[in-house]
Amino acid sequence: MACRTFSTAEVATLFGISADSVRKMEQDGILRRLKVPGIRYSRSEVYAVLREGAETCTVASVRRLEEKIRMKDAEIERLRGALRTIEEEARRQGGGIA
Repeated sequence: MACRTFSTAEVATLFGISADSVRKMEQDGILRRLKVPGIRYSRSEVYAVLREGAETCTVASVRRLEEKIRMKDAEIERLRGALRTIEEEARRQGGGIA
């Protein structure tokens, strides 16, 4: 009979994430730990999360998107700072910006 559970490490490998992320998924209620010795997750539940993720998005893709958002936010702030500098320089020169 095939093993019907996954360890934390196995789930992490399957999802392409860290073991800490698997534990975070458990804390967030995405995965439920089985009440058996050791930390084990039901294969059927893990596959259900994978299927749902395939229909929406995976944890890894969410992380990539969050990183892109952080990078874009940093770029926006850099550009705002550059615009403030240009406005201040224009004011000092008496021109102003319309």
